[in-house]
Amino acid sequence: MRRILSCPTILLLLSFAVARAQFPGPAVGLPTPTSTPAIVQSLTSHGVSSMNTTGDPQICTWTLSQPIAAGDTVVGYTHMSSNSDTAATYFNPGAITDNAGNAYNISSPVDWTSFPEDIQIFYLTNVNGPVSTLTFNLSNWSSSHNNIGFCDVGWTEYKNVNNIVIVNPSLIPSSNTSPSLTITPTAPSLIWAFASPFVEQYNPSQTLILPSSGYSVIINNDGDNIDVWGSNSLISTSQTLTWNSNNTGSFGNTDTVVMGAAVSAAP
Repeated sequence: MRRILSCPTILLLLSFAVARAQFPGPAVGLPTPTSTPAIVQSLTSHGVSSMNTTGDPQICTWTLSQPIAAGDTVVGYTHMSSNSDTAATYFNPGAITDNAGNAYNISSPVDWTSFPEDIQIFYLTNVNGPVSTLTFNLSNWSSSHNNIGFCDVGWTEYKNVNNIVIVNPSLIPSSNTSPSLTITPTAPSLIWAFASPFVEQYNPSQTLILPSSGYSVIINNDGDNIDVWGSNSLISTSQTLTWNSNNTGSFGNTDTVVMGAAVSAAP
C-alpha cells in the first residue's frame, strides 16, 4: 500500500533539511588539515670526532644538548676526512644511527675534489624519539685507509613534516664561479640548501647571489666554508639558488658541492 505522509511529518522533514543546510556536519572522507612545517633547531659541530666516547677510531658519536623530538624530521650533511687528509683516503659513513633505534637515509658521497674530503646528505622523517645521541659509523672503510681525521656534521630538525624531496649532492667544477642548485617541491615546502662555495674569509650572506631575498643562513660553518640556507617561508615553485664561489685567495678557485631538500606537510 502506498503510504502518504501527513502535513506535520512533511513540515518536520523540511525543517530538518533546512537545518542541515545551514549547519552542515563534518565532512566525511576528507583529509585532516595539516600544520605548517617549521624549524625546531639547526646545529653544526666541526670536530665531532673529539666527542668519540666509544674509543673506536672509526666511529663518531655526537651527544646532543637538545634531544630531537619523536615524530620530527631531520635533514643534515656529513663532511668527513681521514686523519692523513690525503687524496687517497676519502672518508664517508656507511651508517648513521641513534640511541632511539633510527637508521637514517644516506646519499652516495661526493668527493670534494678541491680537498681530500667527502660530503653527503642524510635524512629521516617521523623519527623515533627522543634522540639524544647520533652515531656516524665509518667502519665500512678499511683501517688501512687510516682513521677519522674529523667528522664535520650539521643538521636541521623540523616539525610537522611528512614528506621530503631530496636533491642529492653534486660537484660543480671550479671553472663555474656561479654554482647553482635547483629544487622542485611537490607541495608548499621549506627549502634546505647546502653549498660549499669556498670563498676565503667570506660572509655567508654575501655568497648567495640568487634569490636576492627570502633565504637565511640556518647552519653557519664558516670555518669550513660550508653553510646551509633555508627559505624564510613556504615555497611552492621550483627554486634555483646561485652562489658566488670566485675565490682569489691562497686556495684559488675551488670546486663546490651543492645539495638540498624540500620539506612539506603533504603526506
